[in-house]
Amino acid sequence: MLDKAKYTLPEQIRASHILVKSDKRSNDEALKLALEIRAKAVEKGANFGELARQYSEDPSVKRNSGSLGWFSAGQMDRAFWAGAAALQKPGDVSEPVLSSFGYHIILLEEKRPAQLQSFETVKNQAMNEVKNDYIRAAKTQVLDGIFKDPTLQLNQPAIDSVTTKIDPSIYKAGSPAASTSR
Repeated sequence: MLDKAKYTLPEQIRASHILVKSDKRSNDEALKLALEIRAKAVEKGANFGELARQYSEDPSVKRNSGSLGWFSAGQMDRAFWAGAAALQKPGDVSEPVLSSFGYHIILLEEKRPAQLQSFETVKNQAMNEVKNDYIRAAKTQVLDGIFKDPTLQLNQPAIDSVTTKIDPSIYKAGSPAASTSR
């Protein structure tokens, strides 16, 4: 039986952010600055990417203008994820969210709910899983049939005929063979 959870994409969010670090200033100063930036971000016609380039202390802002692309819960700081996930509709801007990096002002761009992937996307992986499960069950059934058979007896002479006898004298301490193997 297939585990649908393996084939389900988690909820994903596409967002941008502005980071105000709290390691260069007091927590209160960082929060005050974050609130000022948020006020600018929610003004009608505000360009979040420009604000990010102007104010964000995230080193990647020069490259991405604050855009983080798509991400899911395990890819972000927990507090950041909670702040982003709490936003309801595209265009919503969070209150400052304190993470381990500092304060973030988050702009929600888009959300994707958790969704089961299409069969065409996971067909090969699912077929391999079913095939491997079948093989594993068949092997177990055959081996259980053998090992649980009460009439099973070992043929010691046959086992002895195919095993190599080792001369115990080569393992005695002080023998030339033992000293060369050290």
